Amino acid sequence: SPYGPVTAAFREYLRTTPAGLADCGPLRGRLALLLPELGPGEPSADRATLVEAIRCGFAAMVAERPAAVLLDDLQWSDEATLELLAALALPLRALPLLVVAAYRSDELPRTQPLRRLRTDLRRDRALDEVTVEPLTERETGRLVERLALAAPSPRLARTLYDRTGGTPFFVEELTSALHAAGRLRPSAAG
Repeated sequence: SPYGPVTAAFREYLRTTPAGLADCGPLRGRLALLLPELGPGEPSADRATLVEAIRCGFAAMVAERPAAVLLDDLQWSDEATLELLAALALPLRALPLLVVAAYRSDELPRTQPLRRLRTDLRRDRALDEVTVEPLTERETGRLVERLALAAPSPRLARTLYDRTGGTPFFVEELTSALHAAGRLRPSAAG
C-alpha cells in the first residue's frame, strides 16, 4: 500500500510511545491519513503538507534520542513511497535519524522506480551504499555451525551452499528445517 514501509515504522514507534506523534499539532490530521488510529484524517491534495507531516513524525521519533528506521524489501515499494523517500532525503539529514533501506538488487528490473531514486540520492550525496554479498561456502558452513551448535560435514556445508546460493536467510531456514526433522548430522571430525 502507499507509504507502507513508512506507516509500518510509525506504527512500531507508536507501540512503544503511544502519544509520540502528539507534538505534530495540525499536521497530526495528515498523519492520520496513514495511521487511522490517530483519529480522523484531514484529506488534502497538497502533497507538500503530507511530506511535512511525515517529516514531523520522524522529528517526533527522535525528539528524545536518536533512532534508526529499517525499510526492508524496498524493491516491492510503490512509486508513492519512493517519491516520498526522495522528498524526505534532504530534510531528514538534519535529524538524528538513520534510515536504512534494504532491497534485493536481483529483483530490480531496469524500469523499477527505485533505480531512479537511488541515482537521485547518489547525485545529492544523500546515499551511502553497502552491498551485501552472499556467503562463501566456508562462511555458509560457519553459519550452520553457529546455528546447529556443531560443525556440519563438508558435504552438508557444500550442499547447503549450493542450494541457498549463500543467502543467509535461506541457510538459516534450511538449517532449521533439517534440525527440526532430525536430519542435521554434524561432522564426526568436528
